[in-house]
Amino acid sequence: MTTEEIKRLSTEEKSLMMKTLRDDLRDHFETAGIPESHKDLLRSRRQQVRSGESKLLDWDHMKSSRKLPSDQAAMTRTFTLKRWGI
Repeated sequence: MTTEEIKRLSTEEKSLMMKTLRDDLRDHFETAGIPESHKDLLRSRRQQVRSGESKLLDWDHMKSSRKLPSDQAAMTRTFTLKRWGI
């Protein structure tokens, strides 16, 4: 599928495509071409959350506490470790 074909999809179709890609990437995390140093960093952060040394913050909380301009908040997206199952 080309970029132009993707642009012509409905919002619902794009959302489904993103979910499918995210799930597939999550399922293949260990075999994906992700550098070991990145995996180590994610594992370390995950352990920090589990031990209570750090905590995950909710995206809605972060938007309101940082008072981002609405257009920037709408364009900015983050994925927590929990969402990726990492």
